[in-house]
Amino acid sequence: MVEFPREAISLIIMKNFLACSLFLFVLSSFGQDYIIKNNHDTIQGSIRVPHPAYHLHMHALFTDESGETVDYAPGDLVGFRSGLDSYETHDLGFAEPSLRFFKVVISGHCSLYEYSHQQLHHALPEPDYLLMKTDDHKYHRYDFKALKKGRDDYFSDLPMLNQDIQNGVYKKKDVAEIVERYNAEKE
Repeated sequence: MVEFPREAISLIIMKNFLACSLFLFVLSSFGQDYIIKNNHDTIQGSIRVPHPAYHLHMHALFTDESGETVDYAPGDLVGFRSGLDSYETHDLGFAEPSLRFFKVVISGHCSLYEYSHQQLHHALPEPDYLLMKTDDHKYHRYDFKALKKGRDDYFSDLPMLNQDIQNGVYKKKDVAEIVERYNAEKE
């Protein structure tokens, strides 16, 4: 049996302890929940989202550091972060209710937001997506069939991307890849 010097074992234990401590510190800082109020005050605390799949009727139960819990609707906040997920309030203007929380999937020249519909108290299995370019600030519902058939010219400012979508390089589920490519080519 091979014996290791006591100093080597102590050093290995110390390195493992430091690595685990650093990992736990980084992990805890990633999960910081907070809200951003309409006056742009950011307050840290704990957020519970009762039905995260139902963005249409979503509200956030926020508990601040003093232990007080407040129920916030989309009109009360600019947005919030719960765990690793960020949500923003957007006013669609064309749907009821018009103010909703949307999960931020990608931010950039073209931002991608996810939402789900509620139908008979059940979320539909696949989420829907909204796109918004920073240069026009208009919401655009992601419709892959229309993009593939050339009836939707949302990405027409990048003809090669548009062509790849129409030629079947991308599938419906590849919405994040499409938006990431769009943003990379726009930089």
